[in-house]
Amino acid sequence: MSDIAIYGHNRSGTQVLSASIGKNFYDTDNYEFLFNRYIHSIPYVPINKGGVNPPKIKLNLYVWRNVLDVTWSIYRVRANLGLKKDISYEDFLRTPYKNLQTARNTPLDEEDWVYMNYQHRTGMRKHSIQTFAGFNYTPVLHHQRHIMSWTRFKYENNRDDIYFVPYHMLQSPAGFQEIMKHIGKVLGDPRKEFERINHRVGWYLESERKLGGSYG
Repeated sequence: MSDIAIYGHNRSGTQVLSASIGKNFYDTDNYEFLFNRYIHSIPYVPINKGGVNPPKIKLNLYVWRNVLDVTWSIYRVRANLGLKKDISYEDFLRTPYKNLQTARNTPLDEEDWVYMNYQHRTGMRKHSIQTFAGFNYTPVLHHQRHIMSWTRFKYENNRDDIYFVPYHMLQSPAGFQEIMKHIGKVLGDPRKEFERINHRVGWYLESERKLGGSYG
């Protein structure tokens, strides 16, 4: 079993954290290589399909991100997640996920292709993901339930192995160093300075291919 597991609501920054850990502790920021080798990464755990119950290991990292940033990020790539495209953001926020579903393998317009898989330039031509299928909550409520379920589980079960990682701290130079130092302490790494990711990580649209940064 891996020493580290990474969890979070969809589009919360799990891949950015995975790549950052890989770059600093495993000599590669190819987070796909790290998954199920050194880091067990589950980017999304649906709380009402099995509940929250991570195995006790050295460090379970839960990434959380501002609800409007998460819902906007989901909305932007909604076609790839099997969600209706012809809906405004305001209506999207008010609609339960189960009413936003489209048929699996619905063809995508070229503008909706995403780039993914560690800097590979491979567009998804059809969505095949049904991450939110059947959920009877709006995007905002589902996000809130996800975070609250992890918070409740951690404190009701006295789980010191669960460490909450705020996404905005990952994007802050000082916050990033603090998070990496905590991970390093658990892994037995005494370093005081760590390197940030300087390229885009995770899913991004065709229009964003030339943008820098680690927001993805």
